[in-house]
Amino acid sequence: MKQGKIYTKLILGLLLSAVVAYMGFALLRTLEAPLSTVRAIEYEAGTTCRVTGFVVRDETVLTSPYGITVLTRREGERVGVGQPVATGYQSAGAQARQMEIEAMEAELAQLRYAWSGDPDLDNTAALDQELTSLIAEAARGAVQHDLAAAEALGPRIKGLLLRRDASPDKLEALGAQIEALDAELAALRSGSGAGVRTVTAPASGCFSSGADGYEQVLTPDRLSTLTLSELRTLSPAALPDGACGRLVRSGDWYFVCAVPAGLVDELEPGDTVTVGISHGPSGTMEMRITRIGDEENGERLLVLSNDDYIQDVTLLRQHTTELIFHSYSGLRVPKTALVMDGSDRPSVYILEGGRSKSKAVSILYDNGESYVVALDKSDTGNLWPGDEIILNPRNLYDGKVVIES
Repeated sequence: MKQGKIYTKLILGLLLSAVVAYMGFALLRTLEAPLSTVRAIEYEAGTTCRVTGFVVRDETVLTSPYGITVLTRREGERVGVGQPVATGYQSAGAQARQMEIEAMEAELAQLRYAWSGDPDLDNTAALDQELTSLIAEAARGAVQHDLAAAEALGPRIKGLLLRRDASPDKLEALGAQIEALDAELAALRSGSGAGVRTVTAPASGCFSSGADGYEQVLTPDRLSTLTLSELRTLSPAALPDGACGRLVRSGDWYFVCAVPAGLVDELEPGDTVTVGISHGPSGTMEMRITRIGDEENGERLLVLSNDDYIQDVTLLRQHTTELIFHSYSGLRVPKTALVMDGSDRPSVYILEGGRSKSKAVSILYDNGESYVVALDKSDTGNLWPGDEIILNPRNLYDGKVVIES
């Protein structure tokens, strides 16, 4: 009987030990819960502001004396003083007659080039070489957005094609054809002058088909004294009769808007701001601060300037965009991952080979729920893109075996 009681107590003791061990293991598992990680990625953030402002240029409204006006320049195309930018027609008949004249002039240019071609290009090989050269030159002009130069090569290219395919007999016949077209063209011109008027550029600059009444209301000179109150009450002036476009006379242009005063308190004229006005792959451009106005109800007038890309903004006037005052590039680190190391430096733990490893970081910018930290690839001991950052680290140290969720 006594021996049975001993076995019973032994068994109960073993069971109790097993229960205590299980509870201890469960508690340990609770304390050492699997860790969550996030991958370190390259990131860019900064101080931004969305604004609506006005593009300002030195510009003049162009007018046509007749009701039918056809523009002869592309948007943003550069023109010299006295060069044509549009043609006005007194009537539809005058327009049709002028179109016929221009078509005939183009045809005559091709025929004359073919008929009086360079004697050195009498053989097919020389003609082919010259054609290849002209086509390549036209392609370069198109790639460089100089379509006027590319278009000007058209008569020469077509004339060479005519000459290449023409026999000696056909070349002789071209002379007679040219004489007949000349006589027809002279007759058309004699009756066309009164109903057609050419609009020319009063100065050199860039042509724009848009005219909106702000040309004389918003000028570069006015930006030096413009106030926020005046900016908010701006309205366009009435356009003159026959307005058919405008000439931008300078490559300098401006963007004026209102911004929260705190964003520009530490800035001054000469500093740069990134503006979301599309240009190139990035879709942004850098502009210089020209003027920061006085504070009015928590806002300040901001005037930005640029002396490039004028051809890209000839149609812009009132524009909503993003201003980037400060930009920071580095790695994104969630705030829940940050700890202070033994030297009281900000750091994170990463998961490497099933163990935790501490890496110090340098904070560049507080983005709310995360930080932008410096990316320094000069040392493998620094935080790198792709590192697995441990979130909510507790009781960790270098080399500790950890369980990843």
